[in-house]
Amino acid sequence: MASKSRTLFVYYDPHYFHAAMAKAIEAESWPAPKIRSAEGNPFQVVADMASTLTAVLSLPRGYDTYFCEGTYLFPALAKKLGLLRKESKIVNIVSSPLFYYLKTGRIGGIRRLMAISLLKQVDGFVCVGKMEQGLLKYFAPEANTMVTYPFMRKEVRSRILKAGKPPLKSKKILFVGNRDTYYKGIDLLVDSFRIARQTIPDLELTILGVYDKDAVGKDRNGIACPGYIENTSKYIKEASLYVHLGRGEAFGVSVMEAMLAGLPVLVSNATGAKEIVSKISPKMVVPLDAKKAAEQIVSYFNLSQQQRASLAAKGMEEIKKYQEEAILAEFKRGYSKLLLPDQEYI
Repeated sequence: MASKSRTLFVYYDPHYFHAAMAKAIEAESWPAPKIRSAEGNPFQVVADMASTLTAVLSLPRGYDTYFCEGTYLFPALAKKLGLLRKESKIVNIVSSPLFYYLKTGRIGGIRRLMAISLLKQVDGFVCVGKMEQGLLKYFAPEANTMVTYPFMRKEVRSRILKAGKPPLKSKKILFVGNRDTYYKGIDLLVDSFRIARQTIPDLELTILGVYDKDAVGKDRNGIACPGYIENTSKYIKEASLYVHLGRGEAFGVSVMEAMLAGLPVLVSNATGAKEIVSKISPKMVVPLDAKKAAEQIVSYFNLSQQQRASLAAKGMEEIKKYQEEAILAEFKRGYSKLLLPDQEYI
């Protein structure tokens, strides 16, 4: 009787969605060191290289598949150095700003060379959204890929639905997000808000999350920054528009939560959720340009309450499709085909 295939989940944090995928394919787990800096001084580069080598040497052997949370660097290097079996497969989850940063030049030098050259060692890519697939294909046109989508945690979904829909009467904008301000586009959001406020003086912006406060600046006129809030229902109920101007955001679960809550959403064309937002209204997807984003913000607030409600209703209906059971079932079907020769699943 043939032995069962073994899969190792090589992760950073992990994100709950990535962990759910790993659990769905019955993968064991191994935490990788965090080497995420886009740029650094020579000492940081040397330190990162040392950490990478240590991780490569300590990577567990004997697995049939290495399922990576964007961490393909470690098993790819191990395979290239002959430390893994030739038949071992590497599958990478594409859900970080890595390929966006590579394309825009934010990541350069040795990190860029390693990231691109080692793509050939990867046997399959699980792309979170079509934007991530497109960015990957820019560097690896022949890459074997599948597309999947995130879902909201059941408890969060339930809490949002119980809170009820916002009335959409206010002139308040909401954003929720953590991590670095460049990735989340907080600086661009603030600039867009200030431009829009010249036309709508009583416009307000609430930014929830932990981030670099310097992105907001000293002028906090009309801007509230309460910090991290676990239950955002109160702020959603008070808002009339959710704005997310990410730079390489793979998808944006907070965008999905806002849509489910009944908030119309405006996103950048460098935010993966643009593919669902554009179905509601192509005008609600804007370039990474503060002036153009501000123009669309003003245009939105010039809509009647009925028109706003129509956008909200369309968003709520669209986002209902992204439920945990359906997403994971579809992922498993795609994953089972991903490593088959000459097949791509989208």
